[in-house]
Amino acid sequence: MKNKLLNLFKLAASFGLMWGLGYLAHQKFSWWITAVVAAAVCFFVPVKNGGAFAMGFAAFSLLWGLQANALNALNMELLATKMGALFGGVKPMQLVYATGVVGGLLGAFGAVTGSSFRQIFFPLGRKKNIDVSRSEAVVLE
Repeated sequence: MKNKLLNLFKLAASFGLMWGLGYLAHQKFSWWITAVVAAAVCFFVPVKNGGAFAMGFAAFSLLWGLQANALNALNMELLATKMGALFGGVKPMQLVYATGVVGGLLGAFGAVTGSSFRQIFFPLGRKKNIDVSRSEAVVLE
């Protein structure tokens, strides 16, 4: 029970950090900062790859979707209507949903990258035993 609660806390923390840092980073940087933020958060918060993918997708699809919806509402769907006409009659809200999915996939793959790098450098669940019977310390794995 305690382990499940800890995993849930890690997932919630990674979601919140991705959401907050992603929002702040999007104010000053380009669109690709999504993958960098997701990778950094999942490198520093130890989450397995499945949870990292889910939280990266959820956080950034919601972030990108809400930002696209806000911008779409600010210009009264003018740009989205014209872009939809270029794509063969796509409705403006479908473009907002597609933007959310693209942002979610970018965040999810960035999060999996960060989680994988963490598992390479700091593997989860690996205990080191030191053999002190020799004159020099040897790490047994």
